[in-house]
Amino acid sequence: MFRMLALGIAAALSLGTTLPGAAQQYPAQTVTFVVAFAAGGVADTVARTVAQKLGERTGQNVVVENRAGAGGNLGAKFVTGAHPDGYTVLVSTTAVPINHTLYKNRGYATEDLRVVGIVASTPEAVAAHPGKPGQERRRLRAQRQGQERDLWHRRRRHGVVYCG
Repeated sequence: MFRMLALGIAAALSLGTTLPGAAQQYPAQTVTFVVAFAAGGVADTVARTVAQKLGERTGQNVVVENRAGAGGNLGAKFVTGAHPDGYTVLVSTTAVPINHTLYKNRGYATEDLRVVGIVASTPEAVAAHPGKPGQERRRLRAQRQGQERDLWHRRRRHGVVYCG
């Protein structure tokens, strides 16, 4: 599975080399994967595995840097502020697009990021306290219609790679 992840990200990152007028092979310098979460989590594990394989395949250094905080917003903000040359890559979960609905001021515009690829997926479940409304999916959806911000949110976790 991790081999497929590495191949997928390597292929996605190398797309620029097939474009007409490309001046040099990508990557021509160190690539930095910015993980928007703490070390040891799903996104970090995926980033480190892909970074190792990408480095082996390209002969370039691939550095993994964790910039955790604010539900992934700090890492995303850092990447959107980096030079947009494709060498600073955000590795995140679906938190980045979901944060658009949860935070008024994230410190960056989601439009400043481009999805390069989805490299991993993990299953999750939604659970509710038996005494709380919304125990059934239908009731949960109905409750959400009227309480956009009051309802707790859970998201499916993906190792999503964004390129700034």
